[in-house]
Amino acid sequence: MASGVPSAEKLVELHEVTLELATLDTEDELCRRAVELGLERLGFERMSIWMVTDDPRWIRGTFGVDEDGSIRDERGDTVGIDPDSTSQRALDSRRRYIKQELTDLHDPDYNVVGQGQTGIAALWSGHQSFGVMYIDNGLTKQPIPTAQLELQALYASAVGHLITRVRGEQALRESQRQFQSLFENMLDGAALHEIITDENGHPIDYRFLAVNPAFESMTGLTRDQIVGRTVRELLPGIDQEWIDEYGRVALGGTPRRFERHSPELGRQYIVSAFSPRPRQFGVTMMDVTEQRQAQERLRRTQRLESLGVLAGGIAHDFNNILGAIMGYTEITQAEMTPGTTEWSNLESVLSAANRAKELVEQVLAFSRQAEVRMAPTDLSSLVREAVKFLRASLPATVDIHEDVQPASWVMGDPTQIHQVIMNLCTNAQQAMRPDGGSLTLELRSERLDDSRAAGLGLPAEGDYVRLDVTDTGPGVDRTVRDRIFEPFFTTKPTGEGTGLGLATAHGIATSHGGALTLDADHSPGARFSLHLPRLTTRQAHGEPVARRVPEGTERVLVVDDDPALAGVTERMLHQAGYAVSVTSSPVDALEQLRADPTAFDVVLTDHTMPRMTGEQLRRELHALSPGLPVVTMSGYRLGSGETSPQSAVLPKPFTRAELTAAVRAALDSAR
Repeated sequence: MASGVPSAEKLVELHEVTLELATLDTEDELCRRAVELGLERLGFERMSIWMVTDDPRWIRGTFGVDEDGSIRDERGDTVGIDPDSTSQRALDSRRRYIKQELTDLHDPDYNVVGQGQTGIAALWSGHQSFGVMYIDNGLTKQPIPTAQLELQALYASAVGHLITRVRGEQALRESQRQFQSLFENMLDGAALHEIITDENGHPIDYRFLAVNPAFESMTGLTRDQIVGRTVRELLPGIDQEWIDEYGRVALGGTPRRFERHSPELGRQYIVSAFSPRPRQFGVTMMDVTEQRQAQERLRRTQRLESLGVLAGGIAHDFNNILGAIMGYTEITQAEMTPGTTEWSNLESVLSAANRAKELVEQVLAFSRQAEVRMAPTDLSSLVREAVKFLRASLPATVDIHEDVQPASWVMGDPTQIHQVIMNLCTNAQQAMRPDGGSLTLELRSERLDDSRAAGLGLPAEGDYVRLDVTDTGPGVDRTVRDRIFEPFFTTKPTGEGTGLGLATAHGIATSHGGALTLDADHSPGARFSLHLPRLTTRQAHGEPVARRVPEGTERVLVVDDDPALAGVTERMLHQAGYAVSVTSSPVDALEQLRADPTAFDVVLTDHTMPRMTGEQLRRELHALSPGLPVVTMSGYRLGSGETSPQSAVLPKPFTRAELTAAVRAALDSAR
């Protein structure tokens, strides 16, 4: 065998050394053991391994051999290399090795200890060199055989490949560690799955392989519960559309992004799905339930606001019509003998008109254009009135029963309390569709101690009026009882409920110092209980007194652009003895006052008119005649403008007694 070729024994040793080095996991271990085995088994006299730094003008040490033959840790050492140095040529060329004659040999402190030979071989990774392996004859000063240099070149090639592999594995482990850290700490839910198909290759299920904590938090399913199990085992009712969507990703490899609702979890998700390998898919999930609910609440609020504006406008016009009906009815009644058939018929017309007035007030309350008017209120009368209305409006499949204790007085707004009663009854009727059932209203007084009051959420013990509204429907599912009074929460199908009925009723009850509760244990059906603080007989006003019409002889100017309402107002005031003038134009009214500021004792003006509102007219009139009393007629809630004895508001529609009382009060307060 030629002297320049390593012996067979050395090649076997090289193979065995390489196999041993291949078992090592870190670069430092590999470099140290490579130096040790180079001395022990390959016969190198001295050797060291150095790596190129980020600055190519410098190399850093790993391990080498001292002058006494022991292993030296050189990881803290760096050495500069010149562009024309032998080391740089070895790094730049593809030569197997470079032999340098008569080079200075150094001790551990880098002192020159003599001259000899050095063999330099580069460590390569693909087409890039990243280090050098040095051997020298610094201990014996004997020439280095060519065969040993060739063996060094083979050894450097093997060590270079092994270091490249270790670096790659380290980079992979670091990448996996970083990925695992990202996977575990990302805010979006993430999971890895494998798709399961039938014999025809159609997706029918999928198995969980890994999930992150955010996924557990979003779904309420823990890692221990789901990893290794299929989705159909966990959620038997899952929509096949989810599985089909994921199947397209896992089997087709095309990433997809979609938004879907999970009825089983009751959540809305935006899902990004991708396929890391065939038949597997990974997902990241963003829970957008609250965001979508907020958007829906905003849309509903905007719709309700638009509806409120429309309702307010309709109510204003209807109030004018209703005012004319009520006014002319009262005028006609005043000219008839009480108790006759005709007079009684007109009394029925007035009763119906008053119920219509209450409905309009509810519409205005809904559109937030009606004032809240707290007053002693007989709840029994409101319940009976509501039952009359319900008997005429509910389907024949619903039987209505009432058990009402008389004279149950509370302090409240009759319109709002009426709204609570109607909301509860409407809700009960809808719960009994389509077969119908029984609707029962029970009203009685109840004494509550501290414990019972606190349990109902009431502020204090005491005497309360309790109204129970009970139906024979399917009842309220336990899963939604805690949310039954939440705004915009509804169990009704899409398009049938706004989720505001019970929430509004609950808010009204609370604002009246009471409580609205659901009896969760009632069966069959559902029972809602309204508790309101009870007034004593002395606190209550008692039964309504007969209508009294205050009279007078003063001069009244009526300003209203609605001819029917202006006409009936004029007639009612004439009957009460007043001298009345009517105009449909605010501008004309101002002209009359400019011509004679003392022409009228009081002005009665509509609030909503062309060219000028009632408020603007009032200010102009007071500029002309500061002491002139002005009564503004309005079906809207008016803003907090100037309040004085010379300014008053008369809500529409009004009765003859209310009209004359308002005019009389304005005149008397201005004196």
